[in-house]
Amino acid sequence: MKESIQIMLVTTAVFLGGLLTGVWTQRLHPPPPPFFEQGDLSKEFGQAEPAIRAYREKLDSIRRESRTKIAALLDPSVRARYERMEEAADALKEDGPPHAPHALRKVLAIAGPLAGPLENDDSYLSFFIYRPYLERLAEELPLTPAQKEKSREILETRRREALALADRETPPALVLFPKLRPPPRE
Repeated sequence: MKESIQIMLVTTAVFLGGLLTGVWTQRLHPPPPPFFEQGDLSKEFGQAEPAIRAYREKLDSIRRESRTKIAALLDPSVRARYERMEEAADALKEDGPPHAPHALRKVLAIAGPLAGPLENDDSYLSFFIYRPYLERLAEELPLTPAQKEKSREILETRRREALALADRETPPALVLFPKLRPPPRE
């Protein structure tokens, strides 16, 4: 019994010591301020929004064309499943990622995610790294080897078109993302 009380007292003392150390540390080194002001980002986003929307529409046009070509390869029952799969992916990206700050969610909802699950067709990177998306199609849809090969060719063409667009025009949303980095430490 006496040993149990000693264990409880030592545990309580260690806990209180950690608590006091944490409070003391917070007073000496307060947490840093947020690394961007949403007001500043909103202002800059407002200026860049028309260019972002225009660029996004060009990418969406390339995406729609590739989706239409892939859908044309499929049997009607598989095509319906493919279209439902793409509609579900489109529905997820409407409001941007839920964990991002509000201003950043707005940017990503219009500009589109730069990165994300490459198994989906909705991120900027998925235009260039298409194999995970192709593998997902082959896994979820019963693609024949010929359909898979033709889909690969379509996705490679899509990549070339997206690269040509990126070479002609710098993606306007990329101008905003360096502003989200924390300032250099002093």
